[in-house]
Amino acid sequence: MKPFIITFAAFCLIITACHKVDQHYDLVNNQPWVTTSGTTFYVGDTMTMQGKMFLDKGGYIRVDTVSPVFVSKIKVPGPTADSLDQVRFLITKNMGIGKNIPVTVTANGITIQAPAITIHAFSGLLERTDTTLWVDQVASWQPTNPADYQTQSAPLIMGASVDAAGDVYFDNPLGIFAIKGGAAQAVIQGGTQLSDASGSFTIRHILGSAISYDGQTLGFSAEVKDNTDTAGNYVFRFCTMNLNTHTVTTLNRTLEPMAAPAHLAGPGPFEGAAASVNMVALFVSADYNGNWYFTNGYAVPDTLFPMSSWYTNFVVTRFSLEGSQNVLDNVCRLGTDGKLKSLFSYKPPSNLSSNPPLFNAPGYPVADITETLISPDGSTAVVHNKAASDATYSVNVAVYDLNLQVALSSPPAEAQYRFISYDTSLATGAGSTPITIPVYFNFYGNAPHTTFYLPNGNLLWAGSPSVIAYNILNETCFCYAGTEQGLLSGVPAAQDNLTGRAKFVNFAQVGATYFCGMDSRGALYYFTAPGNSYGSAVTSGPLTFYKLYSKP
Repeated sequence: MKPFIITFAAFCLIITACHKVDQHYDLVNNQPWVTTSGTTFYVGDTMTMQGKMFLDKGGYIRVDTVSPVFVSKIKVPGPTADSLDQVRFLITKNMGIGKNIPVTVTANGITIQAPAITIHAFSGLLERTDTTLWVDQVASWQPTNPADYQTQSAPLIMGASVDAAGDVYFDNPLGIFAIKGGAAQAVIQGGTQLSDASGSFTIRHILGSAISYDGQTLGFSAEVKDNTDTAGNYVFRFCTMNLNTHTVTTLNRTLEPMAAPAHLAGPGPFEGAAASVNMVALFVSADYNGNWYFTNGYAVPDTLFPMSSWYTNFVVTRFSLEGSQNVLDNVCRLGTDGKLKSLFSYKPPSNLSSNPPLFNAPGYPVADITETLISPDGSTAVVHNKAASDATYSVNVAVYDLNLQVALSSPPAEAQYRFISYDTSLATGAGSTPITIPVYFNFYGNAPHTTFYLPNGNLLWAGSPSVIAYNILNETCFCYAGTEQGLLSGVPAAQDNLTGRAKFVNFAQVGATYFCGMDSRGALYYFTAPGNSYGSAVTSGPLTFYKLYSKP
């Protein structure tokens, strides 16, 4: 009997060992593993992951707590007979900004840690003159239908924005255009027919647009013609378009009667769900968190103010914004939750306007709606707020914290800013004598802007042959691009270029310089148009687009 017992015990050991080998094989075979394309990214970059992730069997990826949206998902050959998952996805702001952001893969009840990553919103910006800045021409654009612009007195450009990858989008009343790979192409034009969940509609005029920072979504405001309620009404929509699928979503649809009503109407709610607010969105912009900003140009139907005049000024030419009593004229934020918040209300000094608004919108009072700049992260804004006295044409410049809802600083608009020189050259520098510059903050009213609010809080102004950077909180300034003498005492002979080393580029040589936006690498995009002066509509072309970037 003993041999049998020994043999049986050995058999049990063999069976147990085989079972454990099978278990180990299953464990190894079902264990997820990955490799990644890097550990440092900017918002808008594409990350690639490859390995055994079992995505077709319920496996999933998390970057911090965010499920990434795949740009592509394919099978590729592996080191053995098994194929591997390969996915590519965009790095987005909601994944977090900073270091040691966790990346995990979960499959078959097992969670593994991929290498943690670092995400930057923008490349680092210097708080001084960057001697490595360089200018390249990106593209040139002239409308193919100039007669249409002349007939409608339509400007060639009103708004511009840039995504993380450096693609430039711009708009005018007759269309929305994109610059990709050095060429301009139409995205939406007057007459374009679009469809959303409720049916089709046709674009008549564009009122504003902006590209999301990740480059995936276009937000736009338009006057449209659709199949309902159009008789006797102007119809306006604020929509988003997924640029990958071209799916259009209407977030708001507002009617404006063409004829004056018998009685003065009310403005309706100023805030709340976007679909419930009367809104005609002008000068649209976006922050890199996915929020949209615009000036609400909705005109409350009034017995005294002809709607035809409002329609011409606010919709067709899009140049006149303020001074109409029945227009709301408040700057709003449309959040990712679909709700509208009024951030700034138009309250001009009485000596500057004989037609103050009839309706008091909520929000911080500002003296000029069109001179409002939102920071790229949506945390602060630069505004012209009311001065202490209405007796003179005097307004203050305020840096306003949108989260705390308080002005962080409010120096006079004509303050003396201390100029900091970084150029020791006698030929181009400002010299060693301390200088203060009388700053006349005027953003020249209507978009496009000759100013740009940098991610580090500095405000750029291209009002001379050189570009100056202002730190409003510290009341200091320095030369951002060009020569210091080009800001202060005259243009050196060498500063006569349009491209090349930025120090020797004359930013006023062709006409006004207007900023479009900044990509994730810190490159700044701008355009010029011959014969255009600051504060006037851009009605002559061609528009020439440039890229200002660091080239060590």
